[in-house]
Amino acid sequence: MTTSRFLSLLLLAVATSLVWWLEGLVTSSQTEAMKQKSNRPDFYMENFTLRNFNISGELRYRAKGRSLIRYPKDDSLEIELLDMQAYKKDKAPLFVKSNNARISNDGDHVMLTGAVDIHQDKLGSDDSLSINTEKLFMDNQRDYLETNKAITIKTRKHHMQGVGMQAWLEHKKYRLLSNVRGTHEP
Repeated sequence: MTTSRFLSLLLLAVATSLVWWLEGLVTSSQTEAMKQKSNRPDFYMENFTLRNFNISGELRYRAKGRSLIRYPKDDSLEIELLDMQAYKKDKAPLFVKSNNARISNDGDHVMLTGAVDIHQDKLGSDDSLSINTEKLFMDNQRDYLETNKAITIKTRKHHMQGVGMQAWLEHKKYRLLSNVRGTHEP
């Protein structure tokens, strides 16, 4: 083998190695960029039951559903056929059902869609509550509910219907925005 042939083969081997290395670098950069751009689910559950406890070990909520999908980019959850019970000290359990739910990463913001049904029994001085609509936003941090859809609200003495609502649960204030009808017993 002559020296020129040897140098040509060596140069070809170095060039091939360099191209191989650059291709791997570009591919890994593209993969990382795709991970940052996409919000593909990272896990999925079917026919699940979740329980969440506070620091004292008391049950905060129990949620069941047909499916749950977690999206890592924003740490949100999508739940199909949500059936949930939420517990607060000195309050009756709050029962929440909906066809679909989208829950933010910290659980503070929840969007319920489909057949939304919320129910809470009477306990002590707190009246019973029933809410039915097809779309409802919940801000759990502020105990605030909102919708722009038709809604029905029932308590033991009141029955209200309208389109659009804002509600501050802590203060027991409900504002129906349009087409309001209702009956109020003394």
